[in-house]
Amino acid sequence: MPNQKNIEQVEQIRERFQNSEVIILTEYQGLTVAEVNELRNQLRDANIQYKVFKNTLINVVAQELGVKGIEPYLHSTTAVATSNDPATPSKILREFSRQHQNLKIKGGILGTQVI
Repeated sequence: MPNQKNIEQVEQIRERFQNSEVIILTEYQGLTVAEVNELRNQLRDANIQYKVFKNTLINVVAQELGVKGIEPYLHSTTAVATSNDPATPSKILREFSRQHQNLKIKGGILGTQVI
């Protein structure tokens, strides 16, 4: 039986997936708190949501919404960037990962297609 916190997170993930054109999965392990805050501020300024979720819960929602092939990207720590603008989050995350080697872009979802 799932606990209430997981149920709420699944609903939050589902809402973000359904209301976003692009979803980008990142691994942030090794970033300092200051670096994560810097990244969050850059994303927030561009109206991009960025949140850490459990891999199993992301997978539950992906399967529910018909997103196939996401499982290989759900390992280690995962933070999800969601936006209605496909280009901006990619640019911000790519530039940030060039400056900070510990941020890794795992993959993304455009519609129901894993990229």
